[in-house]
Amino acid sequence: MRDLLIGVAVTAVVTLPLAVLGATAPLLRADLGLGEAAFGGLVALFFLSGAVVSIPAGPVSRTIGLRPMILASCATTLVCLAVISGWVGSWWPLAIALLAAGMANSTGQVAVNQWLTQHRPADRQGLAFGAKQAAVPLAVLSAGILLPLVVVPNGWRAGYLAAGAISLAGLLAVWWLTGRAPRISREGIDRRRLSFSRPVIMLSIVGVLGSAGGTCLSPFLVDYVTSRDLGIEAAGILLVIGAAAGIVARVLAGFAADRLQIGPLTIMRTLLGGGAVGIAFFALGITGVAWVPAVVLAFAGAWGWAGLLPFALARIAPAEFASGVGMIVMAQLTGAVVGPALFGALVEGSGYPVAWTVLVGFVGTAALLTVAVGPRSPAPVPATG
Repeated sequence: MRDLLIGVAVTAVVTLPLAVLGATAPLLRADLGLGEAAFGGLVALFFLSGAVVSIPAGPVSRTIGLRPMILASCATTLVCLAVISGWVGSWWPLAIALLAAGMANSTGQVAVNQWLTQHRPADRQGLAFGAKQAAVPLAVLSAGILLPLVVVPNGWRAGYLAAGAISLAGLLAVWWLTGRAPRISREGIDRRRLSFSRPVIMLSIVGVLGSAGGTCLSPFLVDYVTSRDLGIEAAGILLVIGAAAGIVARVLAGFAADRLQIGPLTIMRTLLGGGAVGIAFFALGITGVAWVPAVVLAFAGAWGWAGLLPFALARIAPAEFASGVGMIVMAQLTGAVVGPALFGALVEGSGYPVAWTVLVGFVGTAALLTVAVGPRSPAPVPATG
């Protein structure tokens, strides 16, 4: 349980800057004079900086240790939230803060992925990775709750200030939990060479496309809903519903992989396909009560698969995990760069229906490509030590 909580806490903390950015988008854009394309570029910058450092983060973590890297990532995130809350008055300080926050997100994700493989028994890693990735929508859910309670009455800066308080609590929890965790030995893992085997390459492609589609949901949902003449409070409620669906999907996906012995690729394929259907409803211009099932399906599907990506690599190619995990993290971050940047440009140039349709293509193609990843995942091997 301790390591599961570490994974959740670290991931939630390093995701908060982007989650609050999406929740406060209409107010922040109006205050700073940002268009949709510029806003998409800022979201892309967060992930681009992370993609640049993701592969080097693996060797660095083995040099300085996983615990120092995890704590440094959380502390950097806290500083970035404080800077955005108190000192950002135009786009360029926001860009610098998001660049640093993106690096913290990437290094934290790489380090905590390795932490889970070293501290969790092999037959319980699916749930651990699922719960860890559920922390991403958990951060979005927190941002959605802050929207009506803090942001609407007090402004978007108050949202970042509240997120800073949450990240401080998370940092203290991670510091305490990581100081008391025993390590499970892992033998036979190559920790030095970079791996470019077929499973690593195909999982990376799936990560790029799936992330390109799913990453756009949180930053743009509130802006899209308010553009359809719904109030910002209603948009916040939909964001909370979508985030909750993403949390449940990621936890259940990990549970199904561990306890029901369903292959991670099968679960990923099903979720990505469902996410493509949910996003397609956005492209069709749904209205009224149809918003709720569409948001649930889109977030559960387009977000629910992500926790199984490193788990699938650990199951299919365990000897390549230490080197390959940096590649698949980079792939997800690369997709997160391409998706929002392209989406924002499409919204500004052609409108939301065209932009949503492109996302359907990304997520649907990712679902199809899971077939080509590699052999069926073997049964988990009980941990030793």
